[in-house]
Amino acid sequence: MSGLPSFVNDLTLQLGVGVTVSGFLGVVVGYAMKKVLKLFAIVTGLYLASLMYLAYRGVITVHYDKVVQVAEEGVASLNSVWGYLSTFAGGLPIGGSFLVGLAVGFKKG
Repeated sequence: MSGLPSFVNDLTLQLGVGVTVSGFLGVVVGYAMKKVLKLFAIVTGLYLASLMYLAYRGVITVHYDKVVQVAEEGVASLNSVWGYLSTFAGGLPIGGSFLVGLAVGFKKG
């Protein structure tokens, strides 16, 4: 690399650091996201199970059509978040390495 101009060396170093840091941050965010989603799923499952039990015992009346509507709205909002993440990947290599790191962290979590 000695024959290259200094700005090329600087650019290569900056790009390498950016890709490495964004990949590491992606792993950390993916790992944390999976842990939070697991906790959320457990709490939501316990909450829904308690509602079903109380409805079974006649203590409360649950309007299941409204529950399904709320769940569908939640899925729609998650789809919009995925759209933002894919837009973020437009800044390849840094965004791409973040998304790869996010997938690895999510898998390992």
